[in-house]
Amino acid sequence: MHFTSLLLAFLVTVQDAKMESPAIQKTTYLKLSKVYQRLKSGPGLIFPGIKSAPDTNGMILMNIGPHISGGTEAQRGQWPWMVKIVMDQTANCGGTLIMPDWVLTAGQCAYKVVTFELYIGAQNLNNAEESGRLVLKSKTKKLRINYNDEIRANDIALIKLPKKVESSAVINFIRLPRRSDIKKDFVGISATISGWGWISDDGEENNNLHYQPENVVISNDDCSKNYGNIFPSVICVEANKTSMCNADAGGPLLYQEADKKWTQIGILSFGRNESCQGYPLGFTRVTHFLSWISTQTGLKIES
Repeated sequence: MHFTSLLLAFLVTVQDAKMESPAIQKTTYLKLSKVYQRLKSGPGLIFPGIKSAPDTNGMILMNIGPHISGGTEAQRGQWPWMVKIVMDQTANCGGTLIMPDWVLTAGQCAYKVVTFELYIGAQNLNNAEESGRLVLKSKTKKLRINYNDEIRANDIALIKLPKKVESSAVINFIRLPRRSDIKKDFVGISATISGWGWISDDGEENNNLHYQPENVVISNDDCSKNYGNIFPSVICVEANKTSMCNADAGGPLLYQEADKKWTQIGILSFGRNESCQGYPLGFTRVTHFLSWISTQTGLKIES
């Protein structure tokens, strides 16, 4: 369904609810208004890093700022590189701390954005008293020069923090792949995704960081069966019972290596519009942009 039609359907349903009993009016109106506001405030339509995305009826698929749906609530400090990003006080994304003063996220999370509010070392977004938590504001970004917002090509960006942050029990930096990993496709590995956002298709809110393990990386050929022609700069994971919806684009796809340390191989970019669950997920492939990241930030990439 076209984005405009989807929003109109919500408004019509809200209008119809006014003819019901007061109790039904209140329940229906609040629920649909919440979903409408979340859709409206997403970071933009996602044509997911692909040249075409026909569904079974030949329609072009769209989504709005994907995020974690369901999953397991994270422990405090379990994913210390996670960053919650609020863009221009209206939309939300996820990101990762890759250096003391740089956050890695999706291009769609920085496109046309002026001000970023970044929550670092946070678990429960509603708990302003969390020990060690930082909230910083930034207006400095690096958007990939050939980012295409219409098809989400080169969906990657960097945000410069106003000051360097120190590592702690709840703040740390995620490792990026080595240059020797550039030729790897990672197919078959089990990866983890994490983020804040709705916890179900109906827009139920979630202010706690969640994560979903056991997301198996699939080939781009397999991913294209759902989305059309996938760019080499995209990495996909198979359909899972728990997936993502509409708020944490920019969050990481991670896997644990033999040394027990985590490495980020993807940046959350797109999913299917029909449901939070049951379809492959698409991520920006980090290995495709290692040189760009290094040039912009000064981060030394291991060989």
